[in-house]
Amino acid sequence: MNIDQSKIEDAVIAQAVEQIVQGTNEDYQFKQSILKRVGEIITEKVQSQVDGFLRDGLSSLTFKDTNTHGEKKGPDKTLLEFVDDRITKHLSDLVDSNGKKTDSWGSSDRQSRLGWIIQLAAEKEIKKHVETLATEMRGEIAKSIMGLTCGKINAAFADVLRDIGRKPV
Repeated sequence: MNIDQSKIEDAVIAQAVEQIVQGTNEDYQFKQSILKRVGEIITEKVQSQVDGFLRDGLSSLTFKDTNTHGEKKGPDKTLLEFVDDRITKHLSDLVDSNGKKTDSWGSSDRQSRLGWIIQLAAEKEIKKHVETLATEMRGEIAKSIMGLTCGKINAAFADVLRDIGRKPV
């Protein structure tokens, strides 16, 4: 007799799971833990297959770049190479001071889009630090001005009192 042991094991497991799910076992928590574990196993299997498909697909799927008329140009590229080229081109495009793509050769404020993005980020950080410093310095400047003003007023008041004391009434 030709009996495959793995088929017998699968049948026994399938029947045990069916009986648990159908309610022959009254232990609800046990049923839930079995169902949860089965769900986890299925999720792991599906995830590993999807990951493998994406990994294989991204490295083996090829594209051919086209010109504006849809005619193929250049060598075949994988999806990752294609995306990398597009990102590099996008970041290398020349833009004006507003970040708009420009082909104007007469413009003196042209720079790469990456340079423009870095400039914006740097300006934002510098502005934030300057505002923080200005806020901190306002208090110090106000104290200094108040001290100088009070000192000058006190000196002027003392001079007035001295002058009053010297003049005959």
